[in-house]
Amino acid sequence: MSHVKVTASSAALVHACGYSFRSDVELPPAAKSDASRRGDAFGKLAEALINGGDAGARESLAKLGEEELSRCSAMWRHAQAWLEANMRPGWVAERAFAYNPTDDVARQLPRLEHRDYSSAIHGETVAGTADLLWIEGDAVSVADWKTTVEGAPDVDAHAQLEWLALMAARSYGYDAARVITLKVTEAGVFPSEPIYLDMFKLAEIADRIRRDVAGLEGSEPIPGEHCTGRYCRAVSVCPATSTAMAQLIPDTALVRKDWRYQPIIESPDHLALMLTVRPLLRKAMEQCDAAIEAYVSRGPVLTSDGREIRQHLRNMPRMNQGLLLALAKELGATEEQLALCVKTAQEPNGVRLSAKKGRA
Repeated sequence: MSHVKVTASSAALVHACGYSFRSDVELPPAAKSDASRRGDAFGKLAEALINGGDAGARESLAKLGEEELSRCSAMWRHAQAWLEANMRPGWVAERAFAYNPTDDVARQLPRLEHRDYSSAIHGETVAGTADLLWIEGDAVSVADWKTTVEGAPDVDAHAQLEWLALMAARSYGYDAARVITLKVTEAGVFPSEPIYLDMFKLAEIADRIRRDVAGLEGSEPIPGEHCTGRYCRAVSVCPATSTAMAQLIPDTALVRKDWRYQPIIESPDHLALMLTVRPLLRKAMEQCDAAIEAYVSRGPVLTSDGREIRQHLRNMPRMNQGLLLALAKELGATEEQLALCVKTAQEPNGVRLSAKKGRA
């Protein structure tokens, strides 16, 4: 059993709300997103190039769909060129660490499976893996790859990098560190400006981690942007969510008292119930979205604590497949070539509840 309670990738969420890390909170199964699989495959490609050997990249690439494989390939071409131009002797990839926040002591963990922290010992409740690490002058430098696509929200990795920098510095006996985010898109690699963390800043980070981890078991839900922006796994089971659902669809409005929002599905009949309730929840959320948009459409809104709420718009390109195919045909494309441009794939199209037996 691992002693690790939190990892560096959850640093910002731990600081904002520790509820999902409580030992008594039953979390729903974690689902791997396409972006997460792409990030795993990209990381293993980088590890194989930097450290040498086989990091399991081939197996990870085989799990990607056609679109994500194409994206990952384009990103990796840019990253490979960037590494070949910038990598120096002594650079290493995928260095795992465990940290004891009570004693402010860290150590490097042996390389096991990808993101495997089972070798952490008692007291080492924090762990993390540096994507890229090297020593430069008086400081240890830690960099983190962030693969992203156009239109995806930017993820601030600063808190994660601070945790990793502290663990690396404590492990190797350095009093300072540098952190860098390496944003990778299909257009190239875009490094952030390095941020220098001196001994006083590292001590501040250590104190913050100690306080955040010490307070996990007593954490109460704190709703906010971090609930979805930081990928909290407890969103569906959080009391804050249940309270919001109860306000949207109160018990007094239900004829069937067992028609309540129960996020963890426990039986086939429960699944059928959730499929029945789901349209009600969606409709309620549509009304919630409409009310929010109507309120902010008049202009920026200031809350009592000084925060500003405003509407954000972005331009999203949309391809007209019919026009593109017509143009290609006009330019001389054959039927075979046009057929290659339109591929049909079987994709999930919702889960539906059939009629009861005996019903026409």
